[in-house]
Amino acid sequence: MCYTRTGTITRVEDRYAWVSYLGEELACRVGPRVGRLVPGDAVLLHRWSDGTYTVTERLSRRTTLVEPGIPSRLLAANLDQLVLVASGAPGTVSREELRFLRASAARSGARTVLVLTRKRSAETAASRPCAASLAKAGVPVVEVDVETGQGLGELRMLLTGRASALVGREGSGRGRLVRALCPDVPSGYARSAVPRQGRGLPRGRQARGSESLVLRHLPGGGYLAG
Repeated sequence: MCYTRTGTITRVEDRYAWVSYLGEELACRVGPRVGRLVPGDAVLLHRWSDGTYTVTERLSRRTTLVEPGIPSRLLAANLDQLVLVASGAPGTVSREELRFLRASAARSGARTVLVLTRKRSAETAASRPCAASLAKAGVPVVEVDVETGQGLGELRMLLTGRASALVGREGSGRGRLVRALCPDVPSGYARSAVPRQGRGLPRGRQARGSESLVLRHLPGGGYLAG
């Protein structure tokens, strides 16, 4: 006897997928007719009498995020918003980055959010032309200081209950921001990391594709990919 239920893909490795269901992450085999899965996919899974799970169907996608410059490479699905993380220092937010982010969000169907880190008291979002133009267009702009916690509450409100992806170039402070938002992330976090062994996998099986996106649960609800 088996039971059918709906869950959300948090990460994928080889023929296994981790599915979030009722606050628990389940290691599931992937059925042969399911096709490619990415984090964020909504799926149907069967629980068999022996306690194992199988993903049997992928449900339709609301939004899709693809690799920049490689439209055929799908990274995530069903994201509600793309969050560009940039240093608050002058010159670190280029118009090209913002145009790319807004274009990516428009293509994916997600909304855009801009987060400026390393805030300096003499600088505000309104004084920076790029950020100010986004704010005038209705794009949320949040300034965050991870060390003092300033702005984290406002950012959490924007993320709670939504599936969001944090993007940003090296030095933007994205890693520190992920650790501040997700306390379970290791202190050495630099990019999305996949644990070596998950519940339900055969012993000794090693993870692959550790640089792929991983959805992480936010304490207040929602998911974060970064």
